[in-house]
Amino acid sequence: MAIFSRRRAQHLALGVALALAVGPARAESEAVDLIGTWHVLVHFTDDHTHAPTQMRWDDRVWVFEKAGSRLRWSEYPIVVFRDRTGRFESRGGRTARALHGWEPNEAQREEIAKGIPVGQRGSKRKTLRKRGDDWQSASRSTAASASIVSFVEHWSISDPTGKPTFRREDVLGSAETEGLEGVTQYTTTEVLDGGNELHGSFTRDESRRGIFRLTRSGAKKEFEGKNKSEGQRFYEEFLGKDFALALDREGSALREAVSARAEGRGTVSAELRARVRAEVAAVMAESIRESGDDPDRFTREIESLSEGIEAALFELGRSPVEIVEMLKDGRINP
Repeated sequence: MAIFSRRRAQHLALGVALALAVGPARAESEAVDLIGTWHVLVHFTDDHTHAPTQMRWDDRVWVFEKAGSRLRWSEYPIVVFRDRTGRFESRGGRTARALHGWEPNEAQREEIAKGIPVGQRGSKRKTLRKRGDDWQSASRSTAASASIVSFVEHWSISDPTGKPTFRREDVLGSAETEGLEGVTQYTTTEVLDGGNELHGSFTRDESRRGIFRLTRSGAKKEFEGKNKSEGQRFYEEFLGKDFALALDREGSALREAVSARAEGRGTVSAELRARVRAEVAAVMAESIRESGDDPDRFTREIESLSEGIEAALFELGRSPVEIVEMLKDGRINP
């Protein structure tokens, strides 16, 4: 109860900070029009990190467009500000999200108003249909047999013109097993600036809790990055020098595989290769989580890079240090 109260007080304090950042309270709008581009800012704590009371932040861009009688909802998790003040810091040899509740400064608010460049990596899109007063994506599918596991994302918006609740459900299951479901929800509690700013509570899988703010922005722009591969950018953003140490730690499957190869003990077993691939994926996921991001957004990259590292280790005979160099210079890419 004491932990819950402390966390609740922390969220309340952040709510006050967000309100102060946008000035005096304004009258609530009679109606919200979601069509257009929005900057989404979230302040939250995460029970699954080593510091569960540490405040963290995340932001992204949402775009809502009419598609005939339907609503198209696009999400871009890579947001690129020219002014990076307060957003990132050097930690463990990599650039990571600053561990605090980042708040846009005046220059960054101007960038939001004009439209922020976004990256395509990790972007998602759903087309929602009107069901009563709400918007919902296609109904969940059910796997045809016990041997087939399906993954479905269900997106919905309730009370879209009042105080919208944005809900995302991830469902994994088969015909004979119950689905594994993850839920992310943004619940609007306050509408400001004529419907151009929404404040409310944020939850994800009951482990991330906090507050959010949606601010209407200028139209999104495509980010024109430097001539670096996707793998290089991924390494710089999420992995860094600690990645090699985590891979080659005492007792790791990778160290066992390297030792077996060095001692000439013949072909490494498929079981050991699978353990190496699983450990690499787990290390990547934890590194992404510690950087303040959500590894679920990068499932494709984690799986692909894990397979690439496995191949470099077993097929090419590379050492852990050489593998990191291959990531750094783009020879291993998702």
